[in-house]
Amino acid sequence: MGTAQYSEEFKQDAVKLADSTSRSINSVAKDLGVNTDSLRQWVRAAEAA
Repeated sequence: MGTAQYSEEFKQDAVKLADSTSRSINSVAKDLGVNTDSLRQWVRAAEAA
């Protein structure tokens, strides 16, 4: 299975959405069509930055 490539803008928008809602990361990831672990990594990276 291939690895999807997402733009930095998409990742930033996904992190903002995950941070701005009370929904779980799993729920947000499912709606965006991305892997839950990927979104979780993006959120952690944004928090560390």
